[in-house]
Amino acid sequence: MDPITRQTVLAASGASGAVGDPVYVDDVFSTTLYIGTGSSNTVPSGLDFTSGSWLSWIKLRDGSDSHFLSDSTQKTGTMYDSLASDRDYGKQTGESTGINSVGTSSYSISGGNAQVNSSTKKYVAWNFKAQEGFFDVVSWSGNSSLEQQISHSLGSRPGMVIVKRTDSQTNWPVWHVKGDFNPSEHRHGFLNSTTDFNNYGRFNNAVDQTTLVTDSYFTVRDDTNTNNATYVAYVFANDDARFGTNGNESIIKCGSFSSTGFVDLGWEPQWVIMKSVSDTNAYTGDWRIFDNMRGIFEADDAQLFANSSRAEDTGSFAQAIKLNSTGFTVESQGNYGTSTVYMAIRRPHKPPESATEVFDMVKRSNTDPNLFSTALPYVDVAWNKIISSSGSWHASSRLTIGSVDLDDDTAEDTSSSNVADIEYDFNNKINPGFPKSGGFDAVNYLFRRAPGFMDLLVYEGNGSNRQINHNLTVKPELMMFKRREASGRNWVVYAEVLGVEFHLHLDLSHAAVDNISSYFNDTEPTSSVVNLGNNNLTNNASGKYIAYLFASLPGISKIGTYDGTDNDIDVDCGFTAGSRFVMIKRTDETSKDWYVFDTTRGIVNGTETYLRINKDNAESSSGVYDYIDPLNSGFTITGSAPADLNETGGTYLFFAIA
Repeated sequence: MDPITRQTVLAASGASGAVGDPVYVDDVFSTTLYIGTGSSNTVPSGLDFTSGSWLSWIKLRDGSDSHFLSDSTQKTGTMYDSLASDRDYGKQTGESTGINSVGTSSYSISGGNAQVNSSTKKYVAWNFKAQEGFFDVVSWSGNSSLEQQISHSLGSRPGMVIVKRTDSQTNWPVWHVKGDFNPSEHRHGFLNSTTDFNNYGRFNNAVDQTTLVTDSYFTVRDDTNTNNATYVAYVFANDDARFGTNGNESIIKCGSFSSTGFVDLGWEPQWVIMKSVSDTNAYTGDWRIFDNMRGIFEADDAQLFANSSRAEDTGSFAQAIKLNSTGFTVESQGNYGTSTVYMAIRRPHKPPESATEVFDMVKRSNTDPNLFSTALPYVDVAWNKIISSSGSWHASSRLTIGSVDLDDDTAEDTSSSNVADIEYDFNNKINPGFPKSGGFDAVNYLFRRAPGFMDLLVYEGNGSNRQINHNLTVKPELMMFKRREASGRNWVVYAEVLGVEFHLHLDLSHAAVDNISSYFNDTEPTSSVVNLGNNNLTNNASGKYIAYLFASLPGISKIGTYDGTDNDIDVDCGFTAGSRFVMIKRTDETSKDWYVFDTTRGIVNGTETYLRINKDNAESSSGVYDYIDPLNSGFTITGSAPADLNETGGTYLFFAIA
């Protein structure tokens, strides 16, 4: 399998340099979670703010204080000025705390003001980089004419425009493409309040809606065009499909819904802001902001409110939306019953260039803290195993609230004590919830979703043959399914090399057996969908499921088979510095386990330890077994390995990560 990568696209087109490079949402938007220091602080953004326009929108999470918006157009001396979306104040200048310098992947905050940098406090920063088809920052001075056309550089008609007068105390008018239910009235709302959408006269009065906001300008009047007043506008695109590897994907969409149910974006979002156009009550009429870094789960979504200084809320109408691979589902608990406008931004979709961008391993001693650092920018899935004694394999994810065991058929653990220990709302850190305290050595395998490498599906069964969209972008070669809410339900494993006619169980040592047709409806997955039948292990009408999808990505991961020989076997994965992680399962004979080797515990020329995913045993005794050796292109299975790993006539499935 040859998945499409950025390199192959550039090679095929002959493009080089910035002009020909594809642009991904990763290049123009990020959510950063950070802890205040009370003094100088560096906030990683992953974006280049040294050129072009940008906006950083910061909010204190665990306390009440105003939002903090700084952008590239407003600077006094060495400090960037700030605005507050929940207040009608003009820009704040001469502050001692705020953004004082920007870089190619981070920016610096000085001072210890509680709004952005109080010691030990938790903050979120939403970072926007100007880009055609996505976002722009424009500023202007009002003139004496009734109306003024303000140019923007989106190159397409915006979906939402937010305006603020910066030199005086005024509201934040917001025009939204779906907020004008009566186009002749040109309705808009205000970002700093729960006020309904109505004709408040901030934009022009032309009957023809297309003259109000176009692909090159928007028109302002009255309070957005007062003579000699200064203004800034944040201009957001709508479904402009010029992004991604092939330059045909959108990364932002503005729309509306009027009831609970599925909202189809065509992709999975990472950030959503929404507002009822008629409800003016607190919570239900707020500008509600969600992002997948702070958590959009199956319950207790973490909400902030653009119009309020309130702390992050997970209790009031908290089960509001759920994410899936092509959009989000509006939940009844969110108390949505009126027409609501939204803006959504796509989750990261840039193909990785190295395995260290998508996979990390951390071995912890019995004294290490449960919250630990990782080389990944964030973690989507964690597999955790105590290695110093027996104990189940625990797996948690960013999209679920509990954990499942890889080595047995038990139901998901959603107990309050377990859920309280699982923390994914950090950059470069994670608490996967297990082990819960010291006293054990453990290994943690950490995965990040990325095109061509891995995707994660969380879905509810319907009991009927169906297709589920995924974002792997290539055909999955290895899929692992688990029903979560019921006990006695085994993991079901699909491997492309076996074909859809056969399956394995991750928590059992069985050989590959004839597939029950109702698992996958006797239909292979594709680069965009997974096919499911009506079996209770993959698609029961009352079931809740999680599925891991993996593929071979050149230089990063490899899924394949090898034949046993009883002699040393060099397995070529196309790597250059060997495999860091190797999982192997003999498929043609029963009572053969799922072996796991990794470089944190030893893949060396000599003896090493191993784990088995289908067993809760401690790792094997060190210094006894020599089953696997390093190989730059992949790994070597030694002739001294047992029949589980190397016997003449045996067939072995492997999954390796560089």
